[in-house]
Amino acid sequence: MARVMYQGVRDVNGVASVWITTEQGVHGELPLRLDIRNHSPTGFEWGYWGSGPRQLALAMIAHATGSDEKAEAYSNDFKCAVVGRFLHNGWEMSADDVRECVESLHRRFARELPTLSDFLDADAVCKADRAPCGDPDE
Repeated sequence: MARVMYQGVRDVNGVASVWITTEQGVHGELPLRLDIRNHSPTGFEWGYWGSGPRQLALAMIAHATGSDEKAEAYSNDFKCAVVGRFLHNGWEMSADDVRECVESLHRRFARELPTLSDFLDADAVCKADRAPCGDPDE
């Protein structure tokens, strides 16, 4: 199986994009996955804790794990732990590392993955977002 990598880059105007690559080359841009949740319709961002980084976290988890439910459940925590700390100019991360981080977050917060019906309940959505961002120097 080819090793999948995500590479965040900025063009000359500073616009962010994320590419999916393997040893065979570039396979295309990472989809925004607005179909799961619309945190940032204007695109991905990183290096801070906002809506653009949250959209990137969601898209990376969905792609790496193949699970929209995991993406929804862990995107805020992943944003705080990983995406918010990416360097502004660019970064690279493997799909294996994304999956490992999600598993670590699952163990840390001992969450059960919500079902689709849970997300139809506003209280369940708030519970999925309950983990606050900590100090970036922790």
